Amino acid sequence: MHPRSKLSQTQRELAVDLFEEGYGARAVATRLGVNRDRVLRLERRFRLHGRLCLVSKPSKKQYSFDTKMEILCRYKAGETRFDLAQEFGLSSPDLISHWAWQVNKGGIGALRPKPPQPPPPPDTHFVP
Repeated sequence: MHPRSKLSQTQRELAVDLFEEGYGARAVATRLGVNRDRVLRLERRFRLHGRLCLVSKPSKKQYSFDTKMEILCRYKAGETRFDLAQEFGLSSPDLISHWAWQVNKGGIGALRPKPPQPPPPPDTHFVP
């Protein structure tokens, strides 16, 4: 289970079982008595990855600036987030929305990799 998930592992597994039976996010949320938006996000990942949406990845995949820009240009040209996420192997279509939000807020430079931060200076105020 993803560490930040608001759904329990059991709720996620039940939701995926219901998705496989043909239920949609709203019906699943009602049936489980949980937040519809959380189930909708899980359903999107289920459509991309199947049951693998239940498995958390050990590390975050990073995408180059050029890849992000290509995806955003194609998204703004009218391609769907789902199709782009599937083609580029993104974890979720919501990642594209996040990148678009970052560009709208901070310009295209917001998508560039951040330079590594220098280590903090040693503590010079040693008191025995």
